[in-house]
Amino acid sequence: MPSNVEIKARVADVDSLKSKAAELSQSQGSVLIQEDVFFNVPNGRLKLRKIEETLKRALGIKGIVKKKRILYLVGQTRVHVDQVDKLGDFMELEVEIYNGYSTINHMPF
Repeated sequence: MPSNVEIKARVADVDSLKSKAAELSQSQGSVLIQEDVFFNVPNGRLKLRKIEETLKRALGIKGIVKKKRILYLVGQTRVHVDQVDKLGDFMELEVEIYNGYSTINHMPF
């Protein structure tokens, strides 16, 4: 079963990041509007990208994060440039790992 390796960071110059990501991906990226809902759970975290009334009633909502995301694909890496309501600009690099190896040249992690 695959797992994700993610790196997230605050961005000071979002225009420069978008420019570099567009250059590396050779695209203008795909715009996604997302709303992540975090529910109260005793351990870990439970997050959905769509509000579910059943979980809301059963667990209560811990928080909601609204963001505009631009997705760039650079090889097997997903580069996310996020504008998060009330928090600012962020980036996330995401690579899927299969059985301890990335899909990029089967390099071990």
